[in-house]
Amino acid sequence: MKTEIQVLSVAIGGALGALSRFGISSWLDQTLKSAFPWGTLTVNSLGCLVAGILISVAGTERNDLIRLGIVVGYLGSLTTFSTFGVDTIRQLKANEYSLAFGNIAANLFLGIGMVLLGAWLGKLIAGQTVSG
Repeated sequence: MKTEIQVLSVAIGGALGALSRFGISSWLDQTLKSAFPWGTLTVNSLGCLVAGILISVAGTERNDLIRLGIVVGYLGSLTTFSTFGVDTIRQLKANEYSLAFGNIAANLFLGIGMVLLGAWLGKLIAGQTVSG
């Protein structure tokens, strides 16, 4: 059973992540005025980058409250895989096939690439030797 402080850590992180997602996505949608869902791609990519950094810098066992608050709460709310799915289906239903498949490819490759970049940056931050 989780302690109250663990639950509170996830709740606070989740609230902040949801607010960040809403703010970033709204701002990009209003600024770029594009049919492509740049806001969703941006928050998913940023979430992957931060996750990569955290897996390199902070061991999950020794920083359980930080892991719960940031990874489970904040990043769980910030990244928007369900929104990505809805955006993609909306594009397919509108016969915007190139946008839909571009969206799929961009989220997939940027997401994985950002986790790798984050892991590399995390090693640099932690002062570990970085190899190819």
